[in-house]
Amino acid sequence: DTSTSKLVGSGVPPAMGPILLSYPSTASGGEPATTQLMGGESEEDMVVGHQMSARLAQKVGMPIYVCCSIHSTPAPSAGEGGMGMVGAGMMESEAPTGFGGSLGQKAAALAEREVARILLERKRSMES
Repeated sequence: DTSTSKLVGSGVPPAMGPILLSYPSTASGGEPATTQLMGGESEEDMVVGHQMSARLAQKVGMPIYVCCSIHSTPAPSAGEGGMGMVGAGMMESEAPTGFGGSLGQKAAALAEREVARILLERKRSMES
């Protein structure tokens, strides 16, 4: 099997984010070609996914598919025994979704770094 796929996260979100495909540039210093294959509910997810797939494609030198749902994933609950947003008197429809602001940016950066590490490691092992 020569394909590599990796799921980063804690499970399948209720609604999948946009799916993007990027190919590395064949020209020196050129930009990767990126296209959105399927839309999603969050424009932020589309922008983050576009940037992430383009950087990963250029870094690893192979086509990259990215599905990004960082901003449209439901906000984490407090867990067993704790009071999440809904438990604190907020209606479920009022509870914030996703990881906005700097937390979303950090989550995307960490995911991108980990995926790049995994892909580069896999690529090296396939070449040797």
